[in-house]
Amino acid sequence: MVQPGDLVTVPFGPGQVGGIVIGLLDQPPPDLSPEQIRPITEVIQPRFFSPSYWQLLERTAAYCYTALI
Repeated sequence: MVQPGDLVTVPFGPGQVGGIVIGLLDQPPPDLSPEQIRPITEVIQPRFFSPSYWQLLERTAAYCYTALI
């Protein structure tokens, strides 16, 4: 299972792009249809950001009143 901080590859249009898992949801947002959801193709690097560093990023975003990304 993927975790926040993992580097992943996901389908985007006709190709693949890299991404960072920033969170996990129990269900998709109501404005997102199931057809719009694509599976993660590959976990490139698990825990690229360590859990402690990830917590620091989240605290910094909260302190600055901004989204993590």
